[in-house]
Amino acid sequence: MRINNNSTVLVVNTDGKTEKMELNKARVLARNLGLDLVEVDNNGVFKIMDRGKWLYEQKRAKKKSNRTAHTKEIKFGMKIEKHDFETKIRHIQKFVDKGFDVLITVEMRGRERKYPQAAITKLNEVLSLLDGSVRYDGIKRSGVSVNVLTHPVSKREIHGNKDSQKPNNQRAKDGDAIRGSNGQKND
Repeated sequence: MRINNNSTVLVVNTDGKTEKMELNKARVLARNLGLDLVEVDNNGVFKIMDRGKWLYEQKRAKKKSNRTAHTKEIKFGMKIEKHDFETKIRHIQKFVDKGFDVLITVEMRGRERKYPQAAITKLNEVLSLLDGSVRYDGIKRSGVSVNVLTHPVSKREIHGNKDSQKPNNQRAKDGDAIRGSNGQKND
């Protein structure tokens, strides 16, 4: 719609009320308020607002929605020292408290690859220290590592809401089958 200076347009005020007025009057009103008159619809709908602030908020909301890193990864070696182990547990707990999913990986090097049960034992030790604050589906082996994806426990699950999903916190035991990266059972 082509708008002349004397055209009657629909104007949304700062308090959200809609009025019909001439375009020139709307410009004067916006200028007196120290704000901008912004066309929000091609059919002659204008809004009185701070355009710079609005653009900033739009840009910020777009950046916030583009964040995709909702999963953090913590890697353990088979020969990790006690202090390093405790530090990594604290890091996992911080990530879980912030609402991130955490992929916990135990990597096996060299001869360690012959004994995946030792890696599963290490992973079970980590999971036992996090018991109650995370839920997980199962332990998976992929190549030279054994990993598990943990999810933070919601407040509903902590307080025992009947609607909540029961976490499947079954730890792998010696002799249990491990699912590989292709979903097949490995013995």
